[in-house]
Amino acid sequence: MRMFRRQLGLTAALCMGLIVATGGSASERRGSYELALELLEQGVVFEAIHELELFVEGHPDHEMARLQLARSLHRVKRERRTAEEAAHVLRINPDNAEARRLLTRIRIKLGRELDRADPVAVLDYARLCSRPETYDRAADFYRLYLELDDDPLVHMEFAKMLYWAERYIDAKRHLETYLLSKPDDMEMRCLLGRICGAMADFDEAVEQYRRCLSVRPDEIDIQLELARALMWNGQEEEAQALLNKIRERSAEYDTPLLLLASIARVQGRIQEEYDLYRAVLEKRPENEIARARVEALETGSMLAVAVCQNQLLEAPEDAVTRRRLVDIYLSEERYGEAIPHLEELNAQNPGDLESVAELRLAREEEGRRAMAAVLAFHDSEKAARTREIEQIQAWVVGNPNDYKSRSRLADLMLESMDYAAAVEQLEILELMALTDGRITEKLQRARALMHAGVDAGPTSDK
Repeated sequence: MRMFRRQLGLTAALCMGLIVATGGSASERRGSYELALELLEQGVVFEAIHELELFVEGHPDHEMARLQLARSLHRVKRERRTAEEAAHVLRINPDNAEARRLLTRIRIKLGRELDRADPVAVLDYARLCSRPETYDRAADFYRLYLELDDDPLVHMEFAKMLYWAERYIDAKRHLETYLLSKPDDMEMRCLLGRICGAMADFDEAVEQYRRCLSVRPDEIDIQLELARALMWNGQEEEAQALLNKIRERSAEYDTPLLLLASIARVQGRIQEEYDLYRAVLEKRPENEIARARVEALETGSMLAVAVCQNQLLEAPEDAVTRRRLVDIYLSEERYGEAIPHLEELNAQNPGDLESVAELRLAREEEGRRAMAAVLAFHDSEKAARTREIEQIQAWVVGNPNDYKSRSRLADLMLESMDYAAAVEQLEILELMALTDGRITEKLQRARALMHAGVDAGPTSDK
């Protein structure tokens, strides 16, 4: 009697829950997560699974509902569906350790039981493994399936997975196989263009996007893809023309402005780049790329220099702008860049004593920097030569008959003007190769320099 009452109460609760969840209409059934949890507490697993399945249809990103569904399916040994739901959980939260363990356990179990002669089972398992941590395993089973059944649609599916796995060469090959049977699939042809771009085959990427546009000439997303490929391929003028065309057609897109700004930056047109990024911010104040670049240009002197340079291109006689540019260069100690503008100011106004003094200072500072750079280079060369001498000296101690190393050591000592040490090495070399006239000639020269104390230039054993 007690058991009957318990079952009756549970049935009543279930009915009430169903009525609440459906709002009285079976056609509007959405499922209830709370009711599913109550059913699981009562051990009514299959009804709970049904309730959870209905619930996740309307709430596809509910992590805990998906996880409960995976647990419940695993409880009734529906491994394939368990794996699907665990994969959904990982899509929502890649760090969910329980879902990862569950998916790994099911994948191993299904792999052991898999009939490798059954194409349907093999393809199903390949799809199950199509996750970043098991791309290798998925690829093996996709290849096995294609050996059993050379299906173009599976070539396409495999190509997508290979693209996600950044295996572009294989992805391209399988996608091209698919496109042989479906040449008018523009979505996959665009993917082929992206794959070619990822492989730095920009000519081919441009060709694929052109073919797409021949079918869908007004599709802006494809035009943008083509513009990017043209930029990467060095066809910047055509890319600019296309981007300006898109810009005229629709003010909705800010991507054309961003790409035009990138081209301007590459070509050194800083002011135009700045204006384009400002236009992006007027439309999309939240655009982080544009905001960061505008702030960078406004912080330093790059924009101010570009503005002055552009004004001087239009009006070379504008002494005020040229003076402003010189002041920026001098304030940043960019003397080499200031010199030609100071020379121009002196030519325009020979009596400007301030410009004469600044020009003299700029030339002196630039000369000093050039000399410092030369000395630093010589010091670096000397240090490198000293290290090499020490290494070879240590080597020839244990390998005294290494003629090539000892010859190199003698040359380095001559370059270092250590003539006494060079003579010592050359005398040993002369004994090792009595018929080598070049060694004798070097030895005579080294002795003469050692006795005369004359500087020797670099030599080489050619």
